[in-house]
Amino acid sequence: MVTEGICQEVKRIDTQELKGRVFDIIVVGGGITGAAVAHEAALRGRSVALFEMNDFGSATSAATSKLIHGGLRYLKNGEFGLVRESLRERRILGDIAPNLVEPLRFLIPRYSRRFRKNVPLRLGMWLYDQLSFDKSRVAEPKNRLPRRALFSAAQTLESAPALDSFGLQYAVSYFDYANVNPDRMTMAFLKTACEHGALVANYAKVHSLVRDGNRIVGVQVTDRLTQATYACYGKWIVNCAGPWSDKILNTNQAATARQPVRSEGVHLITSKFRFQDAVAMETDHGDHLMFLPWRGLTIVGPTDKPYTGDPDNYAPTAASVQELIDKVNALLPAEPVGGAFSRSDILFHYGGLRPLVGLDTQQDSYSASRRYEITDYSRQGMPGLICVEGGKYTTSRGLAAQVLDLLMRQSGWPSASQDSSRYVLSPCRVGPYQQFIDDLMTGYESGFQPETISYYARNYGVEAKMILDKAREHPEGREMLTQDGEIMAEVDYVLEHELVYTLDDLLFRRTGIGWMGKPSDEVFRKIAKKLGQRLNWSLADQQRSIVDCLEKRYTLP
Repeated sequence: MVTEGICQEVKRIDTQELKGRVFDIIVVGGGITGAAVAHEAALRGRSVALFEMNDFGSATSAATSKLIHGGLRYLKNGEFGLVRESLRERRILGDIAPNLVEPLRFLIPRYSRRFRKNVPLRLGMWLYDQLSFDKSRVAEPKNRLPRRALFSAAQTLESAPALDSFGLQYAVSYFDYANVNPDRMTMAFLKTACEHGALVANYAKVHSLVRDGNRIVGVQVTDRLTQATYACYGKWIVNCAGPWSDKILNTNQAATARQPVRSEGVHLITSKFRFQDAVAMETDHGDHLMFLPWRGLTIVGPTDKPYTGDPDNYAPTAASVQELIDKVNALLPAEPVGGAFSRSDILFHYGGLRPLVGLDTQQDSYSASRRYEITDYSRQGMPGLICVEGGKYTTSRGLAAQVLDLLMRQSGWPSASQDSSRYVLSPCRVGPYQQFIDDLMTGYESGFQPETISYYARNYGVEAKMILDKAREHPEGREMLTQDGEIMAEVDYVLEHELVYTLDDLLFRRTGIGWMGKPSDEVFRKIAKKLGQRLNWSLADQQRSIVDCLEKRYTLP
């Protein structure tokens, strides 16, 4: 494994750097797919610029179930290749981002009233194990995954006491990875790309493609922070805009641009019930609902249904929230958890859109494939343009490798200088994890709670020392902000190094403070003040940012 150096800062594109320059690759979209493509291109020695119209990872990539998984349910569709690819990429992420993933046991409870469905489940679990034959071949011991097993009814209820005990026979258990903070993983890909020379910009909207004769040779970009417009030129443009991919194509009225199908996924976060292990349950409608232990809370979800509106206007609806509430109450008895689940039990809700391929708007998005497509638009009269559609978080690195394989062949560029499947992401170069965490605990045991040290080891890797050192230098930075250990020094760190421009960026993508439920008024004011000082905001600007965040994030539809 390559474990050199660390790039702790992401620098935003300076338009002066673009003058007279032609990049090998321009990436449109800064979610996990775009970040992985930029990372792959930079590792292979290509010059790359990435533009994201909002904040990095702020749309689909921020709305996951916080898992790195093989996709057990895709076996039902016979998608063995997709499942195997996902399981391979799961293992790779366990190697190149060892601190950002951790084994998570799943339980699938089986009831006597659904006996006929038990045999197919056991066969599916056997096949899942066979396809993940290399799951223990990871360098980091903590990330080696056990085989499937059976839990008795008593063991199942001990792990998940909120479950209905009536007719419970047993549970099938298996392991995938929890990805506790996907926003930090997206940032880790971007930081590694920047370490190898990539240039990136958030709040930089690509509003049109630039042609030279028949070929696409660049993009027109509007800097949303300054309203300046400029052109950036590249040999290849890779459209990784996800649910917005058709909008990029339609900027040039491409007659072949197709209308993508988008699926909505909504999740709820609650403290009403606790699970030691994740639980996946089948509903009466044939889909599944997951209960995921996360940071001492529980994530419930997701929904999965087609969305036909403008992605710019998407927000979770009251109907989607109520759909999840109704599913919970249909599956979990009210008595063990002190009454039926209701809106008042929701600490936080979030949703996003997934781009799907090979599906029309009349089909069920739940059963749709999570495969991806890489389209070279030279056949549609737009040479120089590549479009990536579909896929899921887990397979983003492998997808990026396929994109670069295509571009390397098309361009005759020399073979890769680095293998991204073996190149540890820059913040994740922690070495043996147990030794890393032990050294942190020893070095910082004076003045810090163990949960704080553990939180930063998991989510920031080698950067944890910088945050803890900052808190040592400035004791006010030790103020505890969340129940699982986040402190104020983290806010100062990301403001200095990670291109934060809104309160939303700060609370939900650079840190995890906002996900745990509404912060106190005092914490809101302190954080808004720190951001305001960096961005030269007035007191009125700070207050306005708080109000906007409260309305957008903490008001249930």
